[in-house]
Amino acid sequence: LLALVVAGALVLVANDASSVVAQWYKVFRRVIGKPLRQTKEEQAEHMQSLEMAFARRWGGDLMKGTADANTFSMALNPKSLVDQTTGAPKAFKSNYVTMFQGQLPRNNVVASVAPAPLSLTQGGPGAEHTQGAMVPVSPSSPAQATAISEHELQHLINSLRVEREPQDILEKLAEITQNKTDEDIRRRVVEAGSIPLLVGFLTPSWRTNIMPSKEEQAKFRWALQTLTHITRTRDYRDTVREAGLLPKLVALLQMRKLPSSLQQAVLQSTINVTAGNKPNQVMLQEEGVPLLLARAMDSVTKLPDSDSSADTFRFMVLALNAVLTADMPYEEKNELVQAGGLQALIISLGPGHVDAHVDAVQSINKLCSSNIGLCTQLRELNGIPALVFLLDWEHSSPSTIKSVIIALMNCTRRDVLIRDSICAIGGGAPIIGLM
Repeated sequence: LLALVVAGALVLVANDASSVVAQWYKVFRRVIGKPLRQTKEEQAEHMQSLEMAFARRWGGDLMKGTADANTFSMALNPKSLVDQTTGAPKAFKSNYVTMFQGQLPRNNVVASVAPAPLSLTQGGPGAEHTQGAMVPVSPSSPAQATAISEHELQHLINSLRVEREPQDILEKLAEITQNKTDEDIRRRVVEAGSIPLLVGFLTPSWRTNIMPSKEEQAKFRWALQTLTHITRTRDYRDTVREAGLLPKLVALLQMRKLPSSLQQAVLQSTINVTAGNKPNQVMLQEEGVPLLLARAMDSVTKLPDSDSSADTFRFMVLALNAVLTADMPYEEKNELVQAGGLQALIISLGPGHVDAHVDAVQSINKLCSSNIGLCTQLRELNGIPALVFLLDWEHSSPSTIKSVIIALMNCTRRDVLIRDSICAIGGGAPIIGLM
């Protein structure tokens, strides 16, 4: 207190006395914790601080349907009181609660949050891949989910700077950015300064093999999910590279035995960051990411079949196609083939991996079509029958058939024996049929 008085006296000498007294009056009121008299503006500021505190404390529980009946009654009570023992808001009605009301479970039944359907848009390196494996489905429409004011959005971002447990805030950011057609919300989130903060949560300590705690995994997962949503916009793929995201993705890909949900989040982020972005592709190639993915794919093909491993394998195929470029050095391509990457890609051409067919065929084309030795390995691994099969399969999409035709055309130009293999298994008939 003596230090405060001395400091105040010194400031009084150099500044206007009335304004300084007003400032110290506010500080004094905050120190004792009992407002003496509030103007309307100060009352509004006080209410706003309570609303923000409520959103930080209970907002995530309301969104996830895990808050109890007492929390609901506190949220919907119109009075504005503060618990003097805990400092938490006891009861008030806020704009945040208004946003959540449509999502509250009825009769105090905990709402079950189903995973969003997995929807992947097929295509080459420039294709946009939609995410959803880990984003909770909101009963509200996308327009409602992104109906957030500039003030509320800026508060969310600012809270990331100081919040010790930011999982709920990160989850909220992932939710409001998940609408793939809403460019505006992604722009607003980026302009609010989110990217350096989100990248900052992906700590380089992951290079160790110490498994992060469940709380850390949730934080990492939602930060990655938000970055994945943001990088649907091509311009932000350069922004995240400049913010230092790529080395942290590499460190994550090197981690062993990550939970499948977190592993898929890393792969999804890798897909979006590199899709159609040559600098990002080259940087990840220099870090050995294609080889990492090839080894991981080879390992997954040797595991017992399961839904989680099938989903992870599909994301690996998509990520490999996003990172690969046709002009990679032969030595790096051959190393990838020797690590089991080409064999895994041929396996992914099977009927059980329909969602990965386009990316698998495009990856094979990038790997093999530029070198006769790699074409020979494709032929020796029985890749030609697998490709020809897709030409005449009733479930093959037009994009798949187009990719197969391009791959076969490029490989036959390089290796005449592939032409003979196509004819030997009757591959000419479906090609003529397409014509």
